[in-house]
Amino acid sequence: METQFLIIPKSEFDELKFGQQRILEAIRTNHDSTNTDRSEYLTSKEFMERIKIARSKFDELVADGKVKTVRPNGGRKIYVPASEVARYFEGE
Repeated sequence: METQFLIIPKSEFDELKFGQQRILEAIRTNHDSTNTDRSEYLTSKEFMERIKIARSKFDELVADGKVKTVRPNGGRKIYVPASEVARYFEGE
């Protein structure tokens, strides 16, 4: 195998290096966000406590499609995106 060298200006090398660092950071950020980021989701109980409603009202809101919920992997636990708190108050 023959070794080859490429000469490029330092400014271009720095741009390439910076670009790679941005790509690696984006990959790390994306990897971290694929893990369940609890700050983005509330449990149904946390949601009810924040907006001061009972379970029956929560179930009604979900059934009427007024509050979006998520069930990871089709499980029993219900999560509500944190953004739904603001959306709930904007809708009333």
